[in-house]
Amino acid sequence: KLAALCSSEAITAPVPAIAAQPVTRAVTQADLVGLREARLKLDIFGSDSGQYDNKWLELNGQRVAKVPTNNADSWSSGVVALKPEQLAWVTQRNELRIVSAAADAWKLRGATLAVRLAGGDWVRTPADPTVWSSPNWAFSEGKPFTGEQGGVAGPMALDFGEGCEVLRAAVAEAEVWPRVWRARTQTLW
Repeated sequence: KLAALCSSEAITAPVPAIAAQPVTRAVTQADLVGLREARLKLDIFGSDSGQYDNKWLELNGQRVAKVPTNNADSWSSGVVALKPEQLAWVTQRNELRIVSAAADAWKLRGATLAVRLAGGDWVRTPADPTVWSSPNWAFSEGKPFTGEQGGVAGPMALDFGEGCEVLRAAVAEAEVWPRVWRARTQTLW
């Protein structure tokens, strides 16, 4: 048995991945008083810029920022940081809507809200599973945008309930943005 462990195949073999259980918690009203940061993430497809970028993120009825653009008919992730004066709009139960006045054919999925608490921990909501899309388009899928011009997507519920994942403050700041969330390596996005 020892000889097998000393072989070159055993020595150079990749280390098996160990799946860590993510830490979860709810965000309380008291947690929200001391928010340090908040970010919205969504996956976008075909979100064009220029004359087609008049698309807005609204959190709890308040206009936050323009929808990120990727200028490609492929999926990519976009992250929008809320300004300090917008942090007060974050609640335990949040609604995200996308309002578009642009004649752009595009779609989105996976909307998520993450907040950095006073102690430094990041907590993120589960991603909204709905795909929202411009109707009558070669890449249409999921729920169609409603309304005039470019349309409206949502509301999408981004709630800080019991199942919200936590990234501990002990993780170096350089590891937080804009990576994809991986429980095993403790990075967000």
